Amino acid sequence: MPFVIAFIAALAAFMGWKIIQPACPGGAVVATQAECVAAFDKTFCDAAMARADKQSRNSGDSYSTLSACLDHWPACQPREDVSAYGPKPVAACIVRSPSGGIARIELQYSKRP
Repeated sequence: MPFVIAFIAALAAFMGWKIIQPACPGGAVVATQAECVAAFDKTFCDAAMARADKQSRNSGDSYSTLSACLDHWPACQPREDVSAYGPKPVAACIVRSPSGGIARIELQYSKRP
């Protein structure tokens, strides 16, 4: 019985730790160019937002019709790599590298309830 209680306590501690972690470690979650410029500089944001837009049009789920995509996601856009539609991200986690370039972009999606 003490092992079960210890396991539950450890699991609760892990979940609590996970909740307090930042959404975008080392960067910023931005939805617009203005939010990006508030966190970074304009030159970096121009490149980062363009790359995030291109990435959103070439990755993720794809659906043959717009209505099929909208059944699963609140907003969709045409894909560039295939003749299909994909979800439109609501924001992007943008991380700047120490040299000033783009280290990582992680798209953030809002799932239809």
